[in-house]
Amino acid sequence: MALDQGEICAVGDCNRFDADDVVKAGGLAVAPGFIDVHTHNDWAVLQSPAMECKITQGVTTVIARNCGISAAPFTPRNGLPAPFGIVPGIAEHSFGSVEQYAKAVDLVAPAVNVMLLAGRSSLRAEVMGRDSDRASNGDEISQMAVLLDQLWRSVRAFFQVVWTPIHISRAPRR
Repeated sequence: MALDQGEICAVGDCNRFDADDVVKAGGLAVAPGFIDVHTHNDWAVLQSPAMECKITQGVTTVIARNCGISAAPFTPRNGLPAPFGIVPGIAEHSFGSVEQYAKAVDLVAPAVNVMLLAGRSSLRAEVMGRDSDRASNGDEISQMAVLLDQLWRSVRAFFQVVWTPIHISRAPRR
């Protein structure tokens, strides 16, 4: 494999290239970096931007905040709705928009690339506060749709729907 200014420019027989450094990688796997598709690292990248727990394993990209809870959009108000209390640091490191989160991530310049999933539970809690254990009404659904549209346009987040027993109440959910 040949690299030019950090970019792969050829794969296979690279004898035609002059190189300052040559790594004999015959019989080895060469990878540009692994993507960890199920992490809860949206807070970790802010608290420990060196992300040694990932880069030492070859992970260069994390898909953060699985399982329906995300750092953005989520603004804790009047305490944390269930199950948000299980996430260490959520009250201190939550953001009302993906743009605010992205600025915080850019400021600490983590050693990994970060893609944020926008959790359904976070969208509900951002709109409904601690009262998110009931069915949402039409106005609340519209507000969540606006937030979701902003997330999609930000190109930094994808929407994730997770249905686990903690997300299900006796009331019909919307």
